[in-house]
Amino acid sequence: MTRSNERYTVLDAPQRSPEWRQSRAGVATASRAVDILGRLKTGLPNQAHQDYYTQLIVEILTGEPQDDIWQTVHQKRGLDCEQFAIRDVALSTGWDIDRPGFLMMRDCAAGCSPDGMVGTDTVVEVKVLKSTNHMKLIRDAGGLRGNVPVAYLPQARHLLWVTGADALEFAAWDDRFPEGLRIYRATLLARDAGLPEYDSAVRTFIDSVAAEAARLMDMSDNLEVSGYGI
Repeated sequence: MTRSNERYTVLDAPQRSPEWRQSRAGVATASRAVDILGRLKTGLPNQAHQDYYTQLIVEILTGEPQDDIWQTVHQKRGLDCEQFAIRDVALSTGWDIDRPGFLMMRDCAAGCSPDGMVGTDTVVEVKVLKSTNHMKLIRDAGGLRGNVPVAYLPQARHLLWVTGADALEFAAWDDRFPEGLRIYRATLLARDAGLPEYDSAVRTFIDSVAAEAARLMDMSDNLEVSGYGI
């Protein structure tokens, strides 16, 4: 099992368990990295960014996770098949894939739940996509190896940033395809992922969330002192 180190601590709890959900409250996570970076063409924050900003503040103030646990049919299948996808990726690559819990950074309110780690140098992210999207990856790449899809780059960068890994191995899996077409793979090296810029962006976001939560807490304290508390 991946152990805590100087960069992060590990909560050894199954993903989507109550303990896992609670550990993510008020914490910037990989699955929401796209919202942290979300911008309009004007450069201003988009609605998804604002919604996530508000969500984290509420989680800090209430101590309760606010993630929507509603799932589409495709999302549910992805979760149901995740363990089989990781197993097949391990078998096809020969990797010894460890499945850690929630990794919480020591120096800021950020974390991630990697699908897998190969040692401490490689993080593994596996997606079970709609079959049409799986086919699009293969077709656009002209084969079973290519680039990490643009839609998943923010998540990939966050995983590399939190873990400090040298590389991320992305795999898309669909067992409904013929055996030779079931796994699409891509590699993203940390040195090519723009991590210094991401570090700056996510820390600015986290600091802003914390400052706004603190401001609201001060407002509450002042109201209580003034006799307006409930």
